[in-house]
Amino acid sequence: MNPPARHLHVRPQGITEWMTLAPDARRPDQRLFRALLRQSHDTTVVDVGRLSQSSGLSRSEVARSLFGLHRLGSIHVSVDAPAVPHATGHPAADIHQQLQRLCGDTAGAAVLADPDGLCLASHGVAREHAQGLAAGFAHFRHAMVRAMPLYIGRRPCRLHITSSALVAHEALVGLVRSLHTLLAD
Repeated sequence: MNPPARHLHVRPQGITEWMTLAPDARRPDQRLFRALLRQSHDTTVVDVGRLSQSSGLSRSEVARSLFGLHRLGSIHVSVDAPAVPHATGHPAADIHQQLQRLCGDTAGAAVLADPDGLCLASHGVAREHAQGLAAGFAHFRHAMVRAMPLYIGRRPCRLHITSSALVAHEALVGLVRSLHTLLAD
């Protein structure tokens, strides 16, 4: 009898831990976390060989990194979780949907700015104000909790948010996955 399969699930805490830092090839935990975000399913079977290939890490580095990511709460390991494919919509539409879900569930407001200061998406903020904030010309009128860089591709996007609940919300994972699809090199 085979042991039950174990699956990895990226947690929002991992986004704030690993995606707010500039990519560093010398950090195997970060490389593995970024590889997990590029997977085509929300859950990933624990397969050290396949994770080694997708991340470019050795099998022992993958094993150590999995332990470290789990210990930090960046990933969750479950038994027999179904592997659900991501929605196949357009990444820009997915970004808007994820941002709406993120803010709608927490009654927060957010503006997502690209590295050049263009507003990619916003929710709970007037369009003109969101564009000014993205360009760096305006301040959030709400009590700002965080302006979080998200390193996707070579330069960071910025996520301006008004609720600390936003950084612990599952929709943050979907938002970053959609950004990866749209902006990653």
